[in-house]
Amino acid sequence: WQELQTIYDYPEFNPTDVADMNINLEPFNRVSNPSPRSEKNCKGKSTFDYKNAFCYKYDELLFWGQTPAQFTSVTPGRRKRSAGSDNPEIKGLTPLEFVLDEIERDKENRVFIGVSMRKTGITSQQTVSICKEDQCVESVKLSTFGNTNTQEPVYEDLISNPYLVQYEVTDLFLILGWPIFDLAIKATITDYKDKDGNMLPLNRTYLPVFLWRFADKESTNGMDVMQLHFNEDTKHADTIFADPPYLVDIFTDSGISREVPGFIKRISVHYQHQTYKLPESSQAIVFGHNDHYKCESGRAYSRLPGQVTILQPSTFGWYLDGQWLDTSKEFIHTQGKLLLIVWCSGQSNMNEFLSKDDFDSCKSLDSTPREGPISYAVNSARPGIIYLGSGVDNQCQRGWKIAINIQAHKIGLPAVELPAPVDQ
Repeated sequence: WQELQTIYDYPEFNPTDVADMNINLEPFNRVSNPSPRSEKNCKGKSTFDYKNAFCYKYDELLFWGQTPAQFTSVTPGRRKRSAGSDNPEIKGLTPLEFVLDEIERDKENRVFIGVSMRKTGITSQQTVSICKEDQCVESVKLSTFGNTNTQEPVYEDLISNPYLVQYEVTDLFLILGWPIFDLAIKATITDYKDKDGNMLPLNRTYLPVFLWRFADKESTNGMDVMQLHFNEDTKHADTIFADPPYLVDIFTDSGISREVPGFIKRISVHYQHQTYKLPESSQAIVFGHNDHYKCESGRAYSRLPGQVTILQPSTFGWYLDGQWLDTSKEFIHTQGKLLLIVWCSGQSNMNEFLSKDDFDSCKSLDSTPREGPISYAVNSARPGIIYLGSGVDNQCQRGWKIAINIQAHKIGLPAVELPAPVDQ
């Protein structure tokens, strides 16, 4: 990329002028990093002078088998490609093209498998399959890596990394001719082995879940829907995290609802942790998301500046990433970017009001308090104004409410047109 800038005679790029380039790159910024060189140069801006910062250089600059100079035969700017291209030399997308491709894909219904991976201390592999009636088809193999000197697995009782490992199976559904949304289709673990191919007990795995992303954003308010099945023989992880906010549809193999056989309840997951006890079962599951914030001296700050925005209500007003926020002015947030409302101590909650009148009069729907520190994920999936406020005691009347204008994210760069050659 840097060589192309020179070839195209573009102005020299100064990474210090871009805020995102000053963000620490995890996990290199941690004190546990055994390499002093990468810990010292842990910001994006440090990677540009890689020869001096990291003491290496490339013997060849090749991409798709081409040198930077060979790329000059292609019009610079955005190039449309896809992973399914007929050209076998073209593999993958640039970051920009990936985002654009995701936007296009989201115009159709999509389905993902979500798997909770339990640590065992050894290297192991699970085969995840999707099944309809008696037909099961392998979808993906997922591995965990452990100590090669450890011979016997040690299964953790409580999952230490609750974020689901997600894998898209939309294309597999289409190949099989299966409908994208069908309650008869289940996901399961069909094989579990260690690195030497020895079988491990399937009852030590967790039942996968489906995550649906519907093209019709109205019915789900733009949120993904997690489909969770259970019966007396199934086992889910004690904690399940996904990108917030999201919906969870709870099903059982025994029919309860006349409208949808097996359907029990739909819950909205906005909070950092929400506990749900499965009916007729001893198992409870904590749904939620990671703590993308830190509380210092009562103030909430983002752990991922530039990626996750933190709002905080207080007795003295609202704070944005630790700085006082003037709420007399419209607060604007970019569509799709993670926005969390945090209170570091005490009890509060957040309600999304149905209308501005309800917002003005503090007509909340939920008065259940939640103990801090905790975060609430704002639904930024769709453009428009969202009215939020506390339903605990008279906090809303005392200013614990805010209107947020979610603005559509304009993604993409205009193609750069080269001047037509002039005949001499």
